[in-house]
Amino acid sequence: MSQEYYFAPLFLTLGCLNIFLFKVYIQESRKDKQAAPEKPKPTI
Repeated sequence: MSQEYYFAPLFLTLGCLNIFLFKVYIQESRKDKQAAPEKPKPTI
């Protein structure tokens, strides 16, 4: 079992997770610019 075969799914998962978090971050930043929240929401 080569390292490339072992790490490929891991990098693919991290890449998808990165894109998802990046989209959520942009949406949240847009919401903050439109209307500032009174209390900051705790991060899960």
